[in-house]
Amino acid sequence: MITKIIIALLALSLIACNPAYLKDNHEPIVVQNCRQLINMTEQTIKDAGVTDTQNARIANFPYLRVNRFLSSFRAEVQNQTFDSWLDLLQALGLQDWSIELNNLPSQYSWKLEQLTTDFFPAMASIHSKLTYCSNTLMRFELSQDFKREELKRSAIVPSEYNTWQQVLGLYPLTAIPFRIGIYRWHQQAMTTFSGPILSLPVEGQVVLYTPADSTIKLSQEQVAEILQSSAKNPLHIPMPTEHQQQQLFKQFAPHFEIDTASENDKIGAPQWDNNDNILINTTKPVVFQLISHTRMQSKTLLQLNYNIWFPARPKEWPLDLLGGRLDGIIWRVTLNTDGNPLILDSIHNCGCYHFFFPTQYARLSESISLFQEPAFAPQNQFNFNLDQPVIVRLGSNQHYIQKIHSTPTTDTVNRNYVTVNADQLRSLAYINEHDRSLYNEAGIINGSERGERFFFWPMGIPNPGAMRQWGHHATAFVGRRHFDDADLFENILVPITPPDSDH
Repeated sequence: MITKIIIALLALSLIACNPAYLKDNHEPIVVQNCRQLINMTEQTIKDAGVTDTQNARIANFPYLRVNRFLSSFRAEVQNQTFDSWLDLLQALGLQDWSIELNNLPSQYSWKLEQLTTDFFPAMASIHSKLTYCSNTLMRFELSQDFKREELKRSAIVPSEYNTWQQVLGLYPLTAIPFRIGIYRWHQQAMTTFSGPILSLPVEGQVVLYTPADSTIKLSQEQVAEILQSSAKNPLHIPMPTEHQQQQLFKQFAPHFEIDTASENDKIGAPQWDNNDNILINTTKPVVFQLISHTRMQSKTLLQLNYNIWFPARPKEWPLDLLGGRLDGIIWRVTLNTDGNPLILDSIHNCGCYHFFFPTQYARLSESISLFQEPAFAPQNQFNFNLDQPVIVRLGSNQHYIQKIHSTPTTDTVNRNYVTVNADQLRSLAYINEHDRSLYNEAGIINGSERGERFFFWPMGIPNPGAMRQWGHHATAFVGRRHFDDADLFENILVPITPPDSDH
C-alpha cells in the first residue's frame, strides 16, 4: 500500500513538472488567459482588416513575426543563439501589434476597452498586457525542445510568386519571350548609361534634392567601428543604436537629380485624402529610411534603404500598360564590415527595374541562365568616395535611373529633403479618426495597379506593377528573386580589394 502511494506521488510530481502535460491537459491559468487575450487581439485585427504583412506571422506562434533575413537563421540557431533569435522575432511581433492596434477604426475601440478590462486589470494598456503575455508564452512554450524545433520549421516567409499562376500561364513557354524582352530592355538601358551625363535628354528643369542635414562626416574607420561594435551579439548582426543609424544614413545619403517636367516628377510624402485615396504631398520633399540586413560569406551586412515617392507615372498613351497612380524608387547601400560600401542597388516601388551598381570593392559574378533573370549592372564599376555624394539621376515621367555620378550638373534647382522612418507609412493619419496603413493586407497599395497585370501574370507575381510594401518586392519576372532575400548577394557578388586600397 505504501509503495503504491509513493508511486502515485512520484507520478503526480512528474506530471506537475512536465510542461507538455500542462499544455495538453491543463495549462496554468495565466497561460490560458494570455492565450485567450492574444487570440482575441488577433481576431480583432483580422475583423478590422488592419493586418500588417511587412513581417510574416508564424503558425502556432501568434506572438512572433519573421522576415526573410531572420528566417535564414532557422537551421543554425541553438542554445544562446536561439534565445537571441527568439528575442528578435518577438520584437517584430510586438512592433507589428503596436502598428495594427494603432490602425484600428474607432468602431473597434470598445473591443480594445473590453480586452483591457477583462485581462490583467493591474496593467494599464493593451500593449503592456500583450508584452507580458508574449513573455509568458515564450517562457512556457519555448523552454521545450519540441516547440523550439516546431518554431524553426515554421519560421518561414511565403514567396511572392504564385506557382499556380505559373502553371496556368505555361511558364516554361511564356518565360522565354519575357527573357528575350528583358534582354532587349537591358541593352536599351545600357545605351542610356554609357553616354556622358550632359547627353541625357531634359524634358523640364533638373532639380537636385539633397539632405537637409549633411553635417555628419564619418571616416571609413568610424563606419567600421559602428558596424563591428554593434555586432557584438550572439548572432553577430550589426544593430546600431538609433543615433548611430542616423549617422550612417546621413553619411551615405544619396542626392537625387530629377528631370522635372510636371508635378508627377516631384518627390513627397504619401497621405490619405478625404476621398479614401492616397496622394503625394510634394510641398515638402521627404525620403523614407529603413534598415535591413543581408548575409554574405558567413557575415551579416548592414543595409541602408532610402525610399522616395512620386504622385504618378503618367501614361504616355491611353493603352500604356506601365503608367498609373503613384511611383517611386528604393535606393540601397550595402556596407561591408570594414566600412566600405560593397554595392549600391535600386528598385522601383513595384519591385521592377532592379539595377545593381558594384563599387570598387566588389564585382558581379553570375552565370547566364535562360530561366533566371540576370543581375543587371547597367553602368561600369562605380568608384565610391566617402567625401563625395552619390548622385542618382532620374528621368522624367517614367522615373528610370539614367546614371549615377558624383559631380552635380550645372543649371539645377536645389531643394533639401527631410528624412523620416519608413515605418510611418504603415500608420498614416486617416480622416481625422484613426491611422491607416498605406498598404492593404496583401502588401499592395490600392489604386496603384497597372495594366501590365493582365499580361504579366504568367510569371507568377500577383498584381505586377502595383506599388508594394517592404517584404513584398519580387524583383525578377523570370526566375525568383526578392529584394529582401537574405542570400541575394551570396552567389552574385564577389568582394575585392582595390589595388590602391590600404584596407
